Amino acid sequence: MATKSVGAFDSASPTKTTLSVAMMDAGGERRTVSVPIDITATDIQINAYVDALQAAMNATIYSVKKQIIEEATPVEANADTTPYVSVYDNIVLLYKNVPALATFNGFLPSPKGIQVLDGDTVDTDDALYTAWRDALTAIAPANFTVVTARFTERRDKNDSVPA
Repeated sequence: MATKSVGAFDSASPTKTTLSVAMMDAGGERRTVSVPIDITATDIQINAYVDALQAAMNATIYSVKKQIIEEATPVEANADTTPYVSVYDNIVLLYKNVPALATFNGFLPSPKGIQVLDGDTVDTDDALYTAWRDALTAIAPANFTVVTARFTERRDKNDSVPA
């Protein structure tokens, strides 16, 4: 059975923190830059950095994201070897917020084979699948509901089924 290389997530004592700033220029081109920041950096310090960045460039900043990261050294031996499924193969859930005309995808990379049936359709009755789907749904933004599930192999798309 595959095991985590990383410890339990604890937002009070992360191993790393990153700040990502997204911007758009007058031509509509978008870019995001990320920098590592001290885990004790305050909102005041972050806002001072973002304000100084905005003052020094022509592009407009439209998003600032602080990522709290719990990280460990990846250990290949912690991953299952059979059946081997690449991290680029995914079960994908489509979530929709119909009134807001918004969607997002939830990804389950390298799914265990029992969650994918012959014909590359998702077994939506599988206990591991439903536990993952329900856990993601519990932390999804308000007003989003899961609509479909599908299996993808790298960039190939397969049939969607009701989630």
